[in-house]
Amino acid sequence: MTSVFLSCYNLPVIKQVAEVLGWIMNLLYKFFSIFGIYNIGLCILLFTIIVKMILLPMTIKQQRFTKLSAVMNPEIQAVQKKYKDKRDQESMMKMNQEMSAIYEKYGTSPTGGCLTLLIQMPILLALYGVVSQIPVFIDEVGNYFDDAGAYISESVDYFYDINKLDELSGGDKDGKLDEIEDAYYEKSDDSIDKEKTAENISNAFSGIAVSPDAIFTQIFGAYDEADEIIEKLSAMSADDWAELLENNKEDEKLITEYSEMSADDWTSIKSSIDSNRSSIDEIKENVDNSYDFIGINLSQSPSAAGNVWSILIPLLAAATQFLSVKVANKFNSSQTGMTDNPMGSSMKMMTYTMPIMSAIFCYTLPAGLGVYWIMSAVVQTVQSIFIGKYFVNVDVNDIIKSNVEKANKKRAKQGLPPKKITTAATSNVKNIKVEESKPTEGKANTNNNSTSQTKGKGGIAAKANIVSKYNKK
Repeated sequence: MTSVFLSCYNLPVIKQVAEVLGWIMNLLYKFFSIFGIYNIGLCILLFTIIVKMILLPMTIKQQRFTKLSAVMNPEIQAVQKKYKDKRDQESMMKMNQEMSAIYEKYGTSPTGGCLTLLIQMPILLALYGVVSQIPVFIDEVGNYFDDAGAYISESVDYFYDINKLDELSGGDKDGKLDEIEDAYYEKSDDSIDKEKTAENISNAFSGIAVSPDAIFTQIFGAYDEADEIIEKLSAMSADDWAELLENNKEDEKLITEYSEMSADDWTSIKSSIDSNRSSIDEIKENVDNSYDFIGINLSQSPSAAGNVWSILIPLLAAATQFLSVKVANKFNSSQTGMTDNPMGSSMKMMTYTMPIMSAIFCYTLPAGLGVYWIMSAVVQTVQSIFIGKYFVNVDVNDIIKSNVEKANKKRAKQGLPPKKITTAATSNVKNIKVEESKPTEGKANTNNNSTSQTKGKGGIAAKANIVSKYNKK
């Protein structure tokens, strides 16, 4: 699952959006550092609020469409029912024409609801890339891992040589030094590119999608193994070295170099390695502090963390997602009247399936993503409450008027006359038509009795009054 999301993150547009969002995340980390706070969890919380506020206009637009659906749905369902058993091409074309006329009459389109969601998809995928690859976007965290790579690269020559000597003397070939060598070493013949090796190690820390803890464990294990091998080699006698050389003539240069080491030389090598390990250990402490959030390591998934405390993440994700969907469905169903139709049943199903999916995702993905998921659901719930209450008191007539005005402004830019909707067009769904008013045309006929307002549940006569007053000039 992680690889799928990350592959999407590298797509054009999505990657550019991620860079912008990553810049915001980096700015937040620097802001908190002014107060001596170096914590990724707090950055994710504030980052989530900022992003949800950026997406707020899209959320409002989605709610406007939902409100408008209260009026459109009866007419749309009537057309669908009319052509329910007709599958010939002519009937399908007529149905599409009548459906288009309905949407055009209300100043919207069939994509009015889903387009907003589609626009949000690149942003959501980019968000995943940012939160899952914190070191790429937060400079200071990335510097920690660059430094870790640099320190271990200083030990590379010793690691490679003593590991080779250990293998020649019958040592274990499946140790931590072999893991480091296989994973990170860049070699050309018998020489090692230290800079490239250091880059490989720092790249391994590129994000919390792969836990930094796992890489630190691997590196520290290599240092432990190096200490043991150094102790073993420094205790070898001249006869032992001679025997080793006799059995491995092809490695004469390497064996001869280390066989001539004095006790002080071995002490110096061990001291250099221990110094680098100490520096990496200090980096590990800084990384742990950055990723720690209420006792949870944000770089680890709850499934891998192995402690009860981390299970809070998927549980809270499920609870907040349930609340978010429940609140959204409450306002949507009250405005669209979809409680007793198939769409209403789908909404009810989402109330329970979405929290389950959230729990599964947040159990398997790094906890940092879970924190984002939880905060996002909390903010979404708050937004749904305020936006929902606002639109409960909004007259659907005002939404239609606004939509028509926007559509006419676009037409004006194209040099086209404004649309006019005839009152007669609403008397029968089949006869809905949109006329273009002439530039010199005077005011359309008004109906003094068309001032009644619909709440989305009236009959066709009531709906006719919605649009009639917008023909007034």
